Order: sequence, then C-alpha cells, then structure tokens
Amino acid sequence: MLYAFPAIAPGFNWLNQAIIGTLTNGMNAIDAGEFPSEWQRCLPPSLPDDKRDLLARKPGLQNHINAFWEIFGNLADEEKEAVRNAIECQTNLPDLFANTIQCPSANDLPEEIRIKTNQLARYLFGQLVKIKDGEKYLRDIHFCTIHSSGGEVCPFCGLYPFRPPSGRRNELDHIMAISRYPFVAADFKNLAPICNECNVVKGDTDILVDENGNRRRCSNPYFGPVFTVCLAGSEFGNGNEIKGTKVPRWEINLLPDIPEATTWDTVYNIKARYKAILDLNYFSWIEHFAIWFVSEIGRSRSSYEVSAELCRYACNVVQYKLTDRAFLIVEVFKFLDRSCRDPDTGHEARNFLLDFVKHAT
Repeated sequence: MLYAFPAIAPGFNWLNQAIIGTLTNGMNAIDAGEFPSEWQRCLPPSLPDDKRDLLARKPGLQNHINAFWEIFGNLADEEKEAVRNAIECQTNLPDLFANTIQCPSANDLPEEIRIKTNQLARYLFGQLVKIKDGEKYLRDIHFCTIHSSGGEVCPFCGLYPFRPPSGRRNELDHIMAISRYPFVAADFKNLAPICNECNVVKGDTDILVDENGNRRRCSNPYFGPVFTVCLAGSEFGNGNEIKGTKVPRWEINLLPDIPEATTWDTVYNIKARYKAILDLNYFSWIEHFAIWFVSEIGRSRSSYEVSAELCRYACNVVQYKLTDRAFLIVEVFKFLDRSCRDPDTGHEARNFLLDFVKHAT
C-alpha cells in the first residue's frame, strides 16, 4: 500500500461485531442443551436499543442465523470446536495481518456449516448499504471518512482515483476474501475502498497464505506498513522498444523491503503493472518536460543545460504526491538525472533529452 486509511474509518463497525457476538451466544446456548428460538435474546447486551430494534426487524437475518445454529447443533464436538476456532482467529483483526498464526478458513469447516456461513456472510455484507447510522448508510459513512481525510486514489496501486462520495460507489474489497474468511465479511477492518483494476487483479486471492500454503504478512489497510516506489537500478535505453526507441529497463523497488511489500506485489501484481505504465507514458512525460523547459528557459543547445533542470522540474513542477501518478513521474526524472550524470550513459541520456527539447512544440 502507498498510504494507510485513517484509523477512525472502521469506527462504525458494530454490525459485524454484533452478529459474531450473537452467533457465539447462540452456540453457547446450544452447547448447554438449549436452542435459542428467540434469536434476539442472543444479541450482545452491550448493543444499544436502537440497533437491537433495527436488527430485530430483519427477518432475513433471523433466517440466516437460525439456519447456522441448526447446522451447528448437529455437528460433532470436534467440528463445533473448529467453527469456534475459525471465528476467534478470523475476527482477530488487525493483529492477524501482522502475525504468522495459522488461521482456519472456510475450507477447514464442515461443508453444511460452510454453506450456511457463506450465505450469512454475503447477507451481512449487503446490509452495509441497507442499514443507516444517522442519515447515511454504513458503507457510505466509512468511505466519506476516508475521502475527507485525503484518500482520493486507490492505495493499493496509486494509479486510479476514487469517485467522490456523491458519485457511484467505489469497489469495496475484502482484504481477507469473503469466500475464505466469512466471519469478517462486514467488518470494516477487513474492508477497503479499491480501484476496479486492483479488485479484479486480486480476485479472491488468499492474502494470508501463499500458493505453497505458507503464512504471509500483509499491510493493515488502516495502519500500514506503507511503501514507496524507487527506480534505482533501472538501466537507460536497455528495455522494451517503443516507437522505434528503447525505453529503460525498469528495476522497481518497494521500500522498505520487508515481507509485507512482497505480499503487496504478489497479490496486486504491482511491479508488472507499474512497468506497463512506465513504458506507456515514458515518452509523453519527457515531452511534457521538454515543453516546460522551452517555455521556462528557451531552446537550449546544451545537453548539460537541459539535464541540469531535471531535478527542479521533478521537485517544483511535478512534485511528489499520490494523485496524477506523480509518485512515478518524480521517480522517472530522478532516474533520468542519475543517468545523465552516469559516466557510461550520460552522453547518450543528455542528447536524448536535448532532442526532445529541440522538437518541443
């Protein structure tokens, strides 16, 4: 992630917590030899009366919870324990993102309870746009809090802006996929606004476990860690050929180089996507620099004079920010500055830029 959402954004998180508490209270009653026919009595005592009344008016919720309890009551003791372990571990957020404790997924549960849990999870997620807290729906309160705190672009790639709160709702990603970790389906600590491309690339990838079954760490969307992109190690004129000219061979580093960065890249295909953006926009970004140079300084005949302005352009004109892909553009011009000062590539890089200035319109 390039930035973390404000820590206060999951504040309206009562729905998932209330239902997990309800399920647990009902399971305790079942294990004590009672079936909770009046499911509302199992709602957590700490739940305010207005929210208790709101949930009591949801017959669909009642049906899903009763169906879960009915299946749970027929499980063997060891299967019941597996359900309890899954609930306890999956809801251990945000600690679960940072530790390496093995967490049971839906695939570790008996099939019948897995089906009922999935149905309940998807129902609860849908309620985030049907339940209001004050004048706004829960999901909209969550996003407005993020947007008003400066969250205007997708933090998982930085490539695409979010739509404003007044527009069509943005994608809302389950960091821990709902199909695998249903007990946090409506938990805002597990939910993050995301661009459509990141959502498609990630799909239902298990962010906690890699393809070899190894547990991995990932960023907490509300606390980080967050990363910066660095192009140090890229090679001038040694990459793909575009428009008859070779672009750099891009070496993308995610800093700090810690396991969470590897997870970010693997799950969201970050480096490959950045390389595609760099190849696609490299020449147009340099053309913009050349136009600025001509309007600011004139048509210089000195390649050294052109290269001397790279850092000023990056720092004062582009400026490092997450909007408009500026964080990548700044890195490109820092790379060009290094290339112009490199004894092996300097002459070629400086003349390359001078040619753009000569032809700028």
